[in-house]
Amino acid sequence: EVDELHDAVGKRIAELVGSQAAMVTAGAASALTLGTAGVLTGTDRQKVNQIPDLTGMKNEVIVQKSHRFPYDHAIRNTGVKMVEVTTRAELERAVNEKTAMLFFLNYANNHGEIKDAEFVEIGKKAGILTFNDCAADVHPVENVSKWIKMGFDLVCFSGGKALMAPQSSGLL
Repeated sequence: EVDELHDAVGKRIAELVGSQAAMVTAGAASALTLGTAGVLTGTDRQKVNQIPDLTGMKNEVIVQKSHRFPYDHAIRNTGVKMVEVTTRAELERAVNEKTAMLFFLNYANNHGEIKDAEFVEIGKKAGILTFNDCAADVHPVENVSKWIKMGFDLVCFSGGKALMAPQSSGLL
């Protein structure tokens, strides 16, 4: 059964990279949508079917202004509003009862004022899940686990970039 195969592959990948769970996706953009949807809905089927109508759900994702990029549309597909911040103080003030997630673009780590480890620390302190898009940042292979070990709750990679897999593949 395809569902059983998908679950078994995810379980094995999770074991290999040291995460609680993993899944193969249709690219990093797909992982952004699926991961965000999972954060918003959990396993609540009613909420899953409700997306992109987020009535009664958290509906904001906080992102550093320097970490906005064309693929963040994959996050916005779920119906969330992106809240831009620049400094740590702005991020901490922006967190509220509507905040679903903090998003980090790994490629822009050197462009934002809040670096990766500090970003995770803020998320943990606020009790908000953190998502790091590491689409092109695989090599060396240890990097697949690096950001998981750092404490990011969700991490995605593009199969078609540094994993050298088909263009339409990715990992969450």
